[in-house]
Amino acid sequence: MGSRDNAISFLRDILQGDEYWDHGGPGDGWITESTPTLLGAFGDGAIERLKEWVLDEELALYIRGSIATALNVIAHQHPDRKEEITAFLSKLLEDTNDSTFAAFLIDELLSFKDPNFLSQVQRAFEDERIDTDVINEHIVDWLFNLPEK
Repeated sequence: MGSRDNAISFLRDILQGDEYWDHGGPGDGWITESTPTLLGAFGDGAIERLKEWVLDEELALYIRGSIATALNVIAHQHPDRKEEITAFLSKLLEDTNDSTFAAFLIDELLSFKDPNFLSQVQRAFEDERIDTDVINEHIVDWLFNLPEK
């Protein structure tokens, strides 16, 4: 499947099918565990399509979060695309009205350990645009200060 030009589109169809990832279904949680790796395996050739998908508010929240993580994976695998992807995720954080999705995006941005994102993250907390049940400022401090692998 991965060698076919339309393989990523087939994967999107699977992602949209509730039976594959709903709790108690045959996939039972795989969406949040395996999808970023699967999508990331398509490499930098998938970036534009993944950007389109993560913007699609018709997709379930956790699917969009997994797509954002896949973009993160690609950025780490393809450093020449890192700036493009982080700028996209940063703008997405500014533009989203979904506080839970914003929390997911903060987690992705912090993985880059770029201090330039800290002021943006702080503003998002100050503006109460972040679901603090998902991530809070203490977790942000902890994540940002984790040692590099």
